[in-house]
Amino acid sequence: MALQRQYPLPLELLVKSLLNKRCRCLPSLIQALASFTNQGLKGLSQNHQVELLAKYQAVTKEDVLEALKTQFLPLFDPSSSIVVAVTSPAKADEIDQGLKEAGFEVDRRTLEVDPSELEEGSDSEDDESSGSESSR
Repeated sequence: MALQRQYPLPLELLVKSLLNKRCRCLPSLIQALASFTNQGLKGLSQNHQVELLAKYQAVTKEDVLEALKTQFLPLFDPSSSIVVAVTSPAKADEIDQGLKEAGFEVDRRTLEVDPSELEEGSDSEDDESSGSESSR
């Protein structure tokens, strides 16, 4: 019967202690790196995050609604957007009809796949390397 330890070995304690010390200083290292990046590379102020929070608090419901109307809704306007839909053949007619009803001009294309590309167990890297060797 194997003996079970109730207490960790001194080496395990040492490793855990070192890891804890490293982990405790990690947030300060990350903060220092973020501060250097923001101030030195991006040219932002030292209290940029606090300034952002103040700006966020100043946003009103009307501001959000205006942004949705001017930025988000035009994405769904057939005169100012393009839709690319990739679907199975079973759903193609339904999507086609829905887009036409919404006012979009529909151009359907079918992707033809070579049956040899669908073989199971073949890696694309193997196919490329074997294909390039056979053409030489």
